[in-house]
Amino acid sequence: MTNPIFEKLCSQSLRQSILATLLLCFGLTLTFVVWQQATSTTPTFAATLDYSRVTLSSLAGVCVSLLMVACMVTIDNARSRAVARATEMTKELAKSKNEAEAALREATAFRSVGSSEVRFRSIVDVVPLLIWTSRQDGKADYFNEPWLRFTGKTFVSEVLDGWHEGIHPDDQAIFLESYKTAFRNRREFEIECRMRRHDGEYRMMIFRGNPQLGADDRFLGFVGVSIDLTDLRDAHHKAEAANHSKSVFLTNMSHETRTPLTMDRIDTVGSVGKVLTASNQQLLGRILFAEDGTDNQRMISHHLKKAGAQVDIAENGLIALQKINESIAECIPYDLLISDMQMPEMDGYTLASTLRNRGFTIGIVAITAHAMAQDLARCLDAGCDAYATKPIDKANLIAICQQWIGKTSTKANYPATCVPETVPVILPPLASRGQMNPGLSSGTFGL
Repeated sequence: MTNPIFEKLCSQSLRQSILATLLLCFGLTLTFVVWQQATSTTPTFAATLDYSRVTLSSLAGVCVSLLMVACMVTIDNARSRAVARATEMTKELAKSKNEAEAALREATAFRSVGSSEVRFRSIVDVVPLLIWTSRQDGKADYFNEPWLRFTGKTFVSEVLDGWHEGIHPDDQAIFLESYKTAFRNRREFEIECRMRRHDGEYRMMIFRGNPQLGADDRFLGFVGVSIDLTDLRDAHHKAEAANHSKSVFLTNMSHETRTPLTMDRIDTVGSVGKVLTASNQQLLGRILFAEDGTDNQRMISHHLKKAGAQVDIAENGLIALQKINESIAECIPYDLLISDMQMPEMDGYTLASTLRNRGFTIGIVAITAHAMAQDLARCLDAGCDAYATKPIDKANLIAICQQWIGKTSTKANYPATCVPETVPVILPPLASRGQMNPGLSSGTFGL
């Protein structure tokens, strides 16, 4: 920056130089006038003078004075240009300094982020979970070592969309649709699917992802974890199968001790077994599915439809009640209700108890993420007939639905003016809520 005092002094010096030059010119002029007066009064002295020299001296003095003024003006202009250039260079230097400081800050931040990322990767590589991250467009940009060991693939083959090839073909379309929807909405998600392990076996996995935001709330992508549920579900199914076998055995033993086994009953049980085997091949009937999660709506309804059922979806318990009332008014019954227990407006517990209080006997299957004994007992106390725990296993859910679908329906609640269409009677399994009619002889069960 230029010094204003220096500029002021320079301006004053220029004015003083011009004033000195003018005074010199005035002095020369005055001297010439006095000289001229002296010579005019002394003729003898005037006759001896050489006027040409005096004139030339005066003109030379004037020219020198003008030259000095011109030099001062030139010097001042040069100084002004130098000051302007110095000012411009000072601004450029200040700008360069600011840019250098910003670059230094960015480099420092980058080194900090880089070191943090190194620490992050060193940690997640020793965690026994499959961890991944993605960019803003959903393309994967990182997989930890446990993921690569599980899939048997290299990082290069898995990055971007390469990991999609490991998803089971039957699950891939629904999985990718739910995955991309979560990215568009920038919300957390939880998706189940089968994924191929390095030995070629497909394992049931659960994918969970959370959006990551920067310091300025800018969306950076997702970080997620994938967990192998296969062994846990196998153990759960074995425990359920053992409990079921025990219950069936005790029921049959109790019944056989009370009722003699006759050839008619043997034939009846054999025919019932054939009917049950045929009915286990698919779900026959209409199912009302109450669930507020869009991912679960698509996944579970897809499995039910593939098994042959007609599925209607209700987003909460109030909508489910409305749909049941509409089905009664239209004389189109629902054969089974599947309900999530945690929903807005009206949860599954309230929905089940409300239906039972109104006299509905339709089978109700609860879906809950809480697998503790008291939680499951709460489902049954509310009026549910059976339950399936999350994450949902397709085969187990279909088996439970086959056990209860069509046993009773909303048809029992039709008004007297309703003339329902004839629907096929689907026999229940041996182990159910109702007991076998001791007088059974025609291959039917008492409800």
